[in-house]
Amino acid sequence: MTKIKTGGWDHEKPTTDIFGWEPRPLVISAPKPHKDQLMGKVFLFAQKPSQSILKRSIPCETSPWQYPQIDDNQISFLASANGPVWIALLPEEEANQEDSLGQSLFSGARDLMWKLLDKLTNAKIKEVMIKANDLAEAQERGVLTGLEIALYQYKKCRGIDNTQNTLSFHFDGFSEKALHVGLNLGLSCNLTRHLVNTPASELTPQTFEACTKSLLKEYHELCTITTWDQQKLHDEGMHLLSSVGKGSCHPPLFLHVRYRPKEAQKEIKPLAFVGKGITFDSGGLDIKSADGMRLMKKDMGGAAAILGLCFWMVTEKIPLPADFYFALAENAISKDSYRPGDVLLSRTGKSIEVHNTDAEGRLAIADLLDIACKSTDKPQAVFSIATLTGAAKVALGTDIASFFTDSPDLVKKINRASRQYGDLAWRMPLFKKYENQLQSQVADLTNCSSSRFGGAITAALFLNRFIEHTPFAHFDIYGWTDQQQGAYSEIGGNGQGVQLLAGIVASYLSSECDS
Repeated sequence: MTKIKTGGWDHEKPTTDIFGWEPRPLVISAPKPHKDQLMGKVFLFAQKPSQSILKRSIPCETSPWQYPQIDDNQISFLASANGPVWIALLPEEEANQEDSLGQSLFSGARDLMWKLLDKLTNAKIKEVMIKANDLAEAQERGVLTGLEIALYQYKKCRGIDNTQNTLSFHFDGFSEKALHVGLNLGLSCNLTRHLVNTPASELTPQTFEACTKSLLKEYHELCTITTWDQQKLHDEGMHLLSSVGKGSCHPPLFLHVRYRPKEAQKEIKPLAFVGKGITFDSGGLDIKSADGMRLMKKDMGGAAAILGLCFWMVTEKIPLPADFYFALAENAISKDSYRPGDVLLSRTGKSIEVHNTDAEGRLAIADLLDIACKSTDKPQAVFSIATLTGAAKVALGTDIASFFTDSPDLVKKINRASRQYGDLAWRMPLFKKYENQLQSQVADLTNCSSSRFGGAITAALFLNRFIEHTPFAHFDIYGWTDQQQGAYSEIGGNGQGVQLLAGIVASYLSSECDS
């Protein structure tokens, strides 16, 4: 158990190396029901069942006069002498266009699970049987991913809330594949959420590195981890990332996880993922306001998302090679902080004039994009993900990520994954005319525009200057939910990007299988 006290955390008993988070599902599947234990029952249907189907599905459990009370897209309670019974009608797919933001079978099932869990918790039962009645595989996975996400609570992980979750589940009618894949995807999302929720006083570049090594230590045959410290960054010409982090007492780091599964065909090129890992962003000398700084522990949401993706790929043993690049730094204020007007030399040799020290994320990941493109194992595509601009949030709100790419193939893959997984993204233009806003009188380009408009576009255009002859997509995310919604039972990190990127990986995997 961990308790909080003035000055930080007091560990009465050792927690894991991942700040109390355990790399195993929260959904506890009990092998056999207890005979003397009152059990709740949940029956899931893809569409409203007839009375005859209900009689066959729920024999001797309920009275037929209750059946008309069952509502579409709702969870209906039915009285029973043998314990509480709920009928859940899963939402239908709202749209089938690949560029639509409509609800999918997966996301509809996932987002209903918080309501279900709330009803199960209020009923104060110890065990519940959940039966799937002719659900699509996507709905089965959505139910399981949603349950896992809904069960996560930061305070319980950290021992602040000591109430125990004693609810155990029995699953009937679910495929083994759906059980495994669905729970692991929810688990990987929760890893990302937990890292985003962790205070910046604890989650530094160094502890992020330690978490990654702890998380992947059981998979050393699949993963190789490389770290470059501040001296190595300097030696490699990575002055952008180095400059962003040099004002902090926690030095910047470059972290690379190389995933090479044995099942992957040797001729398949890897996918490269680059994540912004600014563990706290004060804004630097161009300091943020108090309101603007309050949530800046989440500025490593991009790095957390690709670590969640990495964990999912490793635990699922996805037969597709991948490289995960983490730009880890704290944008702090000290006598050593980089300054507006400084000219920094990137790894590519391009010189960058600093117009604003609060536009640090694009600097941090630009050097990594160069490494990814020039890797010996030439990637078939590069993806960057970052909590990069407030402009993207203003444009699309907090629930929809902006994405930028010139590749028609990536547009199709991203739109399909966005719709199918309900981790929404919308394409924004890489409008080349705006590149003139990045012109500098003393360097090759500036790190941001002086204009108040189009900030997400100019940020993406800046990153695009560090890509060479490789399909590239950039995601600008928020990484946080400001209210309880969907599967999310609490305010905080929402794991944005993990399900989307998993869907993109699945799309590549499907393409490889088809070929």
